[in-house]
Amino acid sequence: MQENNLLNSSIHGLSKNKKPKKYWIRKVIKEIKRVRWPDFRTNKNNFLLTVVCAIIFTAFVSLVTYGFTQLWGVLDLK
Repeated sequence: MQENNLLNSSIHGLSKNKKPKKYWIRKVIKEIKRVRWPDFRTNKNNFLLTVVCAIIFTAFVSLVTYGFTQLWGVLDLK
């Protein structure tokens, strides 16, 4: 029973020492304003690169799946 009280007191002791964060929304907004955001051209190029890579990856996975499906059929595995 005494161990339980010690555990509770240590947990409550930590919560008493921890101060609540005030004005965290203001801090987040201030930090977002500090970020150097990329321009439109950079965003467009990165977006197109992402789409092209996704299409290539999808085509690769689809071809590998199709190949294994055909191989599975040729070997007559069920």
